[in-house]
Amino acid sequence: MSEKNSFWEWLGYTRTPNWGKARGLGGFVGATALLVALALFVASIAIIAKFVFAAVSVGTNSEDVQNLGLLLGAILGAPFVAWRSLATKNRLTLQNKFT
Repeated sequence: MSEKNSFWEWLGYTRTPNWGKARGLGGFVGATALLVALALFVASIAIIAKFVFAAVSVGTNSEDVQNLGLLLGAILGAPFVAWRSLATKNRLTLQNKFT
């Protein structure tokens, strides 16, 4: 056994994955991501409709409107938080590469 192999490589974890070994998994992951995105889109449309209905109706508790607005902001803001963290990671990787 070579000394350069680590425990993690022995378990099958490598720095660069071999995507050719799991071709069928790509379609499954893509379909799952699409279904999650579609579910979030439908949920946000339903929350927007409920938010507008609660805002214009008389006698609605203001806490309900506030909670719906916070939920809507969280659903719509989550992709931007993920994008920002990935962009920061990529920037730091490049910065460390060239310093």
